[in-house]
Amino acid sequence: MALLEVLQRRVEQLGLIPKLVKSLPRVSVLLSILGIAWILSLPMDGQYRNTYISENALMPSQAYNFFRESEWNFVRGYREEVVAHLEDSIYDRNTLLQNWLDEVGYKTSILNYTSASDGVNKPILFAIYHAPKGDDTEAMVLAAPWKTEDGDFNRGGVSLAVGLARYFHRLSIWSKNIIVVFPENAQDALKYWVDSYHTNLDQTGGSIESAAVLEYPSGGDGVDFVEISYVGLNGQLPNLDLINCAVMISEHEGFKVSLHNTPKGQLWTDDYASRLTTLLKGIFEMATAGILKNENNGGGNACEAFSGWNIQTFAIKARGEEGMDITTFGRVIEAVFRSVNNLLEKFHQSFFFYLLLAPRHFVSIGNYLPAAVLSAFAFAIAALSAILGNNNLYNTVFEPRVLKVGTKSLISAFVTFAGVLSASLLFGFALVYITRTVPYGNEESTDFYTTLTYGIVISSSLISASPAIISLKIGNLFSKSSTTTEKVPSSLSSNRANNNHLKPLNDYVLASI
Repeated sequence: MALLEVLQRRVEQLGLIPKLVKSLPRVSVLLSILGIAWILSLPMDGQYRNTYISENALMPSQAYNFFRESEWNFVRGYREEVVAHLEDSIYDRNTLLQNWLDEVGYKTSILNYTSASDGVNKPILFAIYHAPKGDDTEAMVLAAPWKTEDGDFNRGGVSLAVGLARYFHRLSIWSKNIIVVFPENAQDALKYWVDSYHTNLDQTGGSIESAAVLEYPSGGDGVDFVEISYVGLNGQLPNLDLINCAVMISEHEGFKVSLHNTPKGQLWTDDYASRLTTLLKGIFEMATAGILKNENNGGGNACEAFSGWNIQTFAIKARGEEGMDITTFGRVIEAVFRSVNNLLEKFHQSFFFYLLLAPRHFVSIGNYLPAAVLSAFAFAIAALSAILGNNNLYNTVFEPRVLKVGTKSLISAFVTFAGVLSASLLFGFALVYITRTVPYGNEESTDFYTTLTYGIVISSSLISASPAIISLKIGNLFSKSSTTTEKVPSSLSSNRANNNHLKPLNDYVLASI
């Protein structure tokens, strides 16, 4: 205790606390700059790693793929029929595909779905092939929406999915069931099927281990390069082993791989600028995942539909109309399915938190997490600076009485914290209960969910603003008491008087931050 008292007196004599409090804004800015600099340093040589397969059982491209020219005629025939019926209703198109899959030997079914936004009925066709060598507990999904993310008809993707389904049924190697899904789009329709599959569907094929969403809007036979999307809802990412398998197999078949809409001319570039561009695009896509697009602009990111169910998902899109033929593109899907079929357990070996700089370069969570920590500390220190008296930009006098917290202030702070925490827990449990008991998508529940959403937004805003309002009032009380009990040096009185009209605005803005 004596040592602590000596240290306390020494700190007071040197005036370290006022100096430290005054330097908090500079420390906050410095930490923000360091966080940004850390992000900018990740694409530098030596800061990232090359991708690799952690799960040895996957063995990508180790088996010979048989989806070749012999299947080309079937795919072309399916495509001609699909193109001829593009103007038909979705009922007629689903009936056409259902007849084909019934002839092959799949168990087909149609799930009726009515969009809550526009009231349009969007039936979803899905078919299940129960693997003869499996125990009917695991499945792999191949989804081919009728409309791509860009809003184009997925004529090539739908016909290729039917051709692959026919081809998969001929093979006797499968230990996992195969499910083929044809939703209207990869946004609300596909998500409704995924949610229904895990809640109330009678016809299922076991736990879904992985899913691949196929997009090929072209009506030709050529594919220039492929683009892989992998970001799910709220930035949820699939296991890195699945992405590495898709990239490795695509490159083994001769395709260049694009990430985050990288144009063809930059696919051969591997420098700092290209890696930084891909990194920033990936961060932006993860930050904005879940912001659904307009229906006219396509179905949105297909990986978002499978989020929340521990399903490793990626979307592969064929770009261009020259280069490799459509069967080569089909062999990529075949090889990925055969790799996942080898697994005896769920994906767990590789990373679930990562940032891709290129198809073959990544940064793990241990490398990029310090940037997030530095940024978080910068915000915390900025808030602490506002509370301790630096919220007035023109105030050069530190008032030590701000650090002396009274009983009333302590009680009010505890009550505020307890109230915010209790309200957050109440909202969380209430949302879980409501989403499990009230079905979404019915016309009756649309108004209910709309009202609930607005209520949560307004109440959350009020709860979030309450600490700032309380802090503002406490700060005003301290400023009033200090001006009546303490004398201000004459050299600073004019400065404070000149800037006194700015203090309420600065107090409000910075205290709220």
